[in-house]
Amino acid sequence: MEPLAYVVLGGAISLVSSATVTWLQGRHSRKTADRDAARAANRELTRLFIAERDAARSTDSGTGSGRATNGIRSEAELLTSAITDKRVRERLRHVVRLLQELHLPELQELSGTQAGTVRELLCGHALDVLGAHFRGERIPAQPEEIQRLLKVEDEALRIHHGGTPRSGEDTGDTTAESPKRPSTGRTSRNNRRGTKAGDEDSTASTKEEQGSTS
Repeated sequence: MEPLAYVVLGGAISLVSSATVTWLQGRHSRKTADRDAARAANRELTRLFIAERDAARSTDSGTGSGRATNGIRSEAELLTSAITDKRVRERLRHVVRLLQELHLPELQELSGTQAGTVRELLCGHALDVLGAHFRGERIPAQPEEIQRLLKVEDEALRIHHGGTPRSGEDTGDTTAESPKRPSTGRTSRNNRRGTKAGDEDSTASTKEEQGSTS
């Protein structure tokens, strides 16, 4: 029995070892494939953002050429999903989304920026983020102009699609339109006056009846 047990034990160890080696090799292959895909996406995104930046520099207005580079931005949006680092991926998504919405006059008015200047700034920031990610360094902070755009982005889209701007003046006017307490007080005083007059008429009628009876 002992030789048979040794054979079974040796077979089990060999099976577990083989499965572990296969799993480790597959994991390493997947990590290598993901890393290669991320590097390829990084290089391609760098090329696209350089092309977008050059287009912004070559035109005075960002609206006209912005429509011509929508294909570049759509491709950049797809490639961003291949970036494995979450912070880098989210930062690039912000840049691509703002580039697609930068032609909206509401966004430019609320942020106090011009499309041509901000397009170049967005592309430059994206290139800085991609370079830091490629070198394994810490990604740079967002410029104040981009932070301002992100803060007013939702409001600009809401106004662009027919919504009304949110402001303290609008809220104050709406509240002041329907004062309830003053009107309730006038109504109560009028009701009391009417009741008092009705009582006086009733008393006068009673006196007249008594006089005619006597």
